[in-house]
Amino acid sequence: MIEGIQLKGDYVYFGISDKQSSDKACIYSIPKSAF
Repeated sequence: MIEGIQLKGDYVYFGISDKQSSDKACIYSIPKSAF
């Protein structure tokens, strides 16, 4: 589940939270050129 999307410069940041493990959170950064 994507909780938040941020656009910063040339990168897109996705904040993803795992509901089954509240301690686990992942942040992915993807270059805008990938879209």
